[in-house]
Amino acid sequence: MLFSITRIRAHSFAAVLLFFSPCVGELVRDVCDNQQEASPLSHVGTKNPYTPRQTAYDEPPASCRPIHVNLVSRHGSRYATKDKQVVRIKQVMQEAGDAGLWKLTQAASWFSDFPEDRWGRLAASGIAELENMGARMSGNFQKLFSSGNGSISVQATKKQRCQQSAEAFIRGLQADASRIKTDFDTCPLGTTPSWKHSQLRFFEDCEKYQRFKDGDAWQAELKNFENSFVNETCLSKVMQRIFGEIPTEEGKSRDLWLNFQNRSLEIVRVVYALCQTQASVSRTASEWCSVFNADDRDTITRLEYGEDLEMYYEKGVIEQPSHMACPLASDFLKTMSVAKDETIAEGGAIEFSRSIASLRFAHAETLMPFVHILEPLNGSLFTPLTAENYDASGQRLWRGQRLFPMACNVQMILYKCEAAPLYRVRTLLNEGEVSLNACHGEVYCDLGVVQSLLKNISCSEDAFVQKCGSRVAC
Repeated sequence: MLFSITRIRAHSFAAVLLFFSPCVGELVRDVCDNQQEASPLSHVGTKNPYTPRQTAYDEPPASCRPIHVNLVSRHGSRYATKDKQVVRIKQVMQEAGDAGLWKLTQAASWFSDFPEDRWGRLAASGIAELENMGARMSGNFQKLFSSGNGSISVQATKKQRCQQSAEAFIRGLQADASRIKTDFDTCPLGTTPSWKHSQLRFFEDCEKYQRFKDGDAWQAELKNFENSFVNETCLSKVMQRIFGEIPTEEGKSRDLWLNFQNRSLEIVRVVYALCQTQASVSRTASEWCSVFNADDRDTITRLEYGEDLEMYYEKGVIEQPSHMACPLASDFLKTMSVAKDETIAEGGAIEFSRSIASLRFAHAETLMPFVHILEPLNGSLFTPLTAENYDASGQRLWRGQRLFPMACNVQMILYKCEAAPLYRVRTLLNEGEVSLNACHGEVYCDLGVVQSLLKNISCSEDAFVQKCGSRVAC
């Protein structure tokens, strides 16, 4: 079976170390420190607002200068993509209020971060994330972007938040508009996806993955965890804060309270989801996050672990689903090779490449499997997320909040050098320098090594169809 959870390898998401040995200790410290914080903002998963991992860098080798930047980024912080959670909680609020059970205030501001006319669009905080990232790239590679030479390719998926992210990034980059070539994919409904569409939304185009995702085989571990660790006892304090103590007298209020108790996981997960969105949009622990207090640290860390566990199996570590990211690997390989081959030299001095940047804006579902196939480690440095090892999860490296926040990104910068190796690649994860495992600790890695890696994990359009069974219509 192509997408079988039995194929999970014990080390698979040691790739969360991501092919990066130098920053493992730093990641562990961040995770441990954050795990000790009681604030819900320390546990908002992949809706965590973006901050760069690194802003100051050592100078590259004296003989090397950047000639091309490859980037794939998730969109920035956004408003909620669906209104289901808002509708659900409003229904609960109405029912509980009519029965005198709703104990929280119901100020209109509680829904101010969920405007109906902005579902899925970037929030002001998300626009700032991308503008600032673009400005940092421009500043870090000032000679490359201010030279007036070379074109900049910009791709974004059909989702408005991705196109908004691309536009915000370009504003921050402040590059000459005549050099920028945009390709905002639309993929009309009912049509076969284009190959460019599959390079960024391969998860949507792969039929076998869609069947796997919609099935229930991968959900068994999540259900085991929830049954063992996220039960009524765990959620009782939050439920009492929302609905008060159980009414002692028989009647509709008591029956409704018991009904809510039976739905406690559903209700608290909705509150947690609204808290996550507010944290992303406003960057503060506002109304929905205030439902959780210091006494609920254990509860909210369990909710976060449940989400990480779900992503771990559904989108990350399982061997074959992650391989569907091969079109993106192919695009990185192609653009890097083209940039090298099209480098223009005058008088023996390297001036520029005809293509100086390839910028892509997509989704968390794009980044997770791509990160995985870049370079799984060959050891067992990482313990897989399971229902049974939750108690040891405080030091886990697979944590969505740290690895895949809003605007998470991977960059590969190609350098031309005067000394061998003549072409080198520097890789950044969320703007922090990392070393590909194949590079043996070298930050400025031989291009040939990186090309070999990308070639091994890339695919042609025909190979993608064979891998996925068929392409799903948009």
